[in-house]
Formats: sequence, C-alpha cells, structure tokens
Amino acid sequence: MKKLLLMTIAGTMILAGCAQNTPDGTGSTGGSTDGSGSAANQPQENFQQTGYPIVDEPITLKMMGPKAAIHAEWKDMNFFKYMEEKTNIHFEFDTPPASGYADKKNLVFASMELPDVFFSAGLTALEEVNYGSQGILVPLEDLIDRYAPNLKAIMDERPEIRKSITTPDGHIYALPMIFDAPRAQVNPMLWINGKWLDKLNVATLPKTTDELVDLLVRFKNEDPNDNGKADEIPVSATDLMTLRHNFLPAFGLVEEQGFYVEDDKVSYALMEDGFREYLRFMNRLYTEKLLDQEVMTHTAQEFNAKGAEVGYGMFPYALPSIPLGQTNVEEIINNRVLPPLTSPFNDTPLAKKNNTITRGTFAITNINKHPEATMRWVDYLYSEEGAYTIFQGVEGENWEWVDAEKTRWVFLGSEQERGQATPDPGTAPPQHRREDIILKKNAEDERYFDRQPQLLEPYLKSPFPTVYFTPEEQTRVSALQTDIETYYKQMEAQFIVGRASFDKWDEYVSTLKRMGIEDLIELYQAAYDRWNQ
Repeated sequence: MKKLLLMTIAGTMILAGCAQNTPDGTGSTGGSTDGSGSAANQPQENFQQTGYPIVDEPITLKMMGPKAAIHAEWKDMNFFKYMEEKTNIHFEFDTPPASGYADKKNLVFASMELPDVFFSAGLTALEEVNYGSQGILVPLEDLIDRYAPNLKAIMDERPEIRKSITTPDGHIYALPMIFDAPRAQVNPMLWINGKWLDKLNVATLPKTTDELVDLLVRFKNEDPNDNGKADEIPVSATDLMTLRHNFLPAFGLVEEQGFYVEDDKVSYALMEDGFREYLRFMNRLYTEKLLDQEVMTHTAQEFNAKGAEVGYGMFPYALPSIPLGQTNVEEIINNRVLPPLTSPFNDTPLAKKNNTITRGTFAITNINKHPEATMRWVDYLYSEEGAYTIFQGVEGENWEWVDAEKTRWVFLGSEQERGQATPDPGTAPPQHRREDIILKKNAEDERYFDRQPQLLEPYLKSPFPTVYFTPEEQTRVSALQTDIETYYKQMEAQFIVGRASFDKWDEYVSTLKRMGIEDLIELYQAAYDRWNQ
C-alpha cells in the first residue's frame, strides 16, 4: 500500500510539471482539496448558477463508466443527448465493458490518465478513501451545498445519507444512488405459491414458525402441484443467505454481514442464541425434507429449472414468476408474500430492511476544470424530472404518460431498448430512484409487485448502516473477516444438515472468538461511532 501511494504521488508530481490541456480546456492537473473542487474557488464567467443551460458556451469533459451488455454506445444514448442539449456540456466517453471495468478503472488510477468524471463509477469504499485522501478525487461537500440543491435537500431531509457517504476524513468523494422503491427495501421477499394455496384451500397465511411448518407439511404430502407424484419441494432458494434474510427475523435478529446495532452497540448476530434457534428451525426443515435437499449445491439455473418443472411452495426471490416458470399474469399476481413470523423464541414480528444507498456512483477528479458545472449537471438526476430521465430515457421518445393526470406511465419499447436509451439498466448511476417512479408503472401486475413490500413496512428494521473504515481498519477487517465468514458459512451448513451437533454450539462460539470476532466487532463499532457522530 505504501509503495502504491508513493508511486501515485510521484506520478502526480510528474504530471503537475507536464500539464496536458486539451484545446477546449478540458484537461487540468491539480485541484483544490478544500471541498469546493475549484482551483480558483470561484465559478467561471461561462457558468450559470441557476437555470439552463448550465454554461453559456459549450464545454467538453471526459467521462468514464462501465458499458453493460444491454447498452448502446453511451454517445448514442438519448439520455446523454438530452443532457447535452439541456446543459451545453458535452462528454467524450471511455466505456470499457462492464466485465473488465474494474481492471480498467484500476489502470486509470495507476497511470493517472484520469477522466474528468466517473459515472456509474462502482468505486469501492477503499478507493474513495485512498484516492480522495491523495487529492485525486475532489471533495464534493461544498460543491453540494452551493450547486446541488436537489441532492442537498434530500440529504437535509435524510441525514443518514450524508453520514453514509462521508469518509473518515470528513469529506464526500463520491455521490450515491438512492433507491426508494419499496422492493429495494425488502428484496428478496419470501413468496408463497398462490396456486398451491388455492389447491389446498388455504385462506390464512402462517403467522408463526409452527404454523409455517404445518403448511409446509401439507405442501409436501397433499400433492398441490396435482401431478400424482410426491415430488413437491416445500421450500427452496438459490442459497442459504436469502433464506436467512427472511427466516432469521422470526428469531429476533436482523443482520448485515453478521452485524447489527442495538442502542448504539454493535453485536455479531451469528454467535447469539437467536441464530442458534434459527439453525435448529432450519435443521428441522431439512431433516423432515421440507427444505430442498439441494439448496446448498444447486446452481441458480438448476433452481429455476426445478421450480418450473415441479414448483416450489415457498422461496425468496425478487419476482415469483421466474422460479415458477409462470407467464400468465393472473397466475403470477396470485402468489403471496409471507408476512413476518414470530417463534417460540421471539414474539415480535420483524423484517430486515435493506440499505438502499449505493455509494461510489459518481466522482469528480482533480483534472476537471469545471467542477461547479459538473455538480449542477449531476444534481439534475436527483430532481423528479431528472430521476425519470435517467431511469427510463427521454419523455415522448422512450416513455410517455398514459393519462393527463400523470398517474401512470409506460415504456415505448422493451427493457432491452431501455438500455439503448440510458445507462441505468445494468449499472448503478447517480440518481434518486423515487418511489413514485416505480408505483406509476402502467402494467397492473408490476404495480402489484411493488405494493407487496408495503405489507412488510411496519415491521422493517435496518440492522447496520453503510459505514467507512480507515485504510488501517480496512486492512485489519479484511484479514479477519475472510476467515470468519468462511468458518461461519461452513458451520451454518453443517448445523442445518445435521453434520454438526448443537452440543457443539459453545465450541462454535469459542472458535469465532479465537479467530478474532471480538476484534472485528470493535472495528465495526469504531466505524459506526464515526457514522453516528
């Protein structure tokens, strides 16, 4: 790390002596690190602080981002054409394939052949901290306060967003994608096969783990797929993590990578009694063959194929149609979401709330001569109009309102065509993905799926916020977490299938402690305390 830092600093010094400005003034070396992002600390005369266009005379900047397989060339997208016409800011694009984007991004930082901006940037927390502290990424907090009224208003209303994108040195080096769609908060939900419920005349969904087991036994024994064979799979999933996400709250715990906060104290859920009782429950499902016996070994493709062939009674997934192979709209919307359960161990309904802030989606580098204009450009994506534009393209060309009251909208093409109009599908751009965008979809079946998460809203609890570690902390976290995660995943599987006896539970906890879980908790506590200041 020290060697890389010295090389980067040396490269910066060399470039400072050999400025390579382009004829249109897009290139620059060095820049302010006081949070304004402007070498002169004042906007240029060409810049307009309000209204459009953002600049009177066109400027050209260089943008780098990942080109997903679904994308057209970014220069041909309606979104960027519309934004250029609106703002007078033209971009030259460097868009390596998404599959190789991370490697190209690393090369760009190492060589210091930087773009003016990273878009759909995919910056890791460590990259933000390292390249921000080196002055390669420009601090954005003052630019936000001066030139980003839309984003500032969101962060003022929701202080946790500002806290979640502020690094340990007090600066913001990258902007987020804020996803307020209901599905994002609870994905993947636990779906129940509506056709099987109808076959068994089940009108009331389970509210406790015991009632759930009773229903699963009926799924197993009463031939709800109506093929005359005992081949039903009551519960399945692509992996154990998605089942834990949905079943662990019944035992009083929600977790994010194992961690949760209660009364400002960080704890590790996967060594607590509630996790042990969850494992006992899962062991019961596995032993009684209510849980797919291949849940730990099948691929996602095999999971979907089995579901389409024999069906599942219950499964966690974004949408129920894919695992069940359903295409009929009425059949699809007949599936139900399992409400939060209680158990003999816990009598309070609870559901995990996902973090809906994706960090590292947009950054300005120190060669950018127009940081104020750049910030105004991206701030449009946090407005209502801008949110629609980045999500679905240009109104009248890519989508339109169905009614004069603007209660519904509809795409004018397919999802594949959306990727020709905007970089949104396939990447995570900076934006405020508003709830009303999702709920105003024209298709009634789509609206149904986005209403279902609202049933869980009263029970949602966020386990742990999005935090940053210092470089020193990150080194220690990485060293500890890899081995600990490998161990708990191995033991989780062994407890569930019965290869590990619950008499060994204390030994499991002791092993986690020997591996350094208490040190890891302290590191997470320090990061949380900074976030919570």
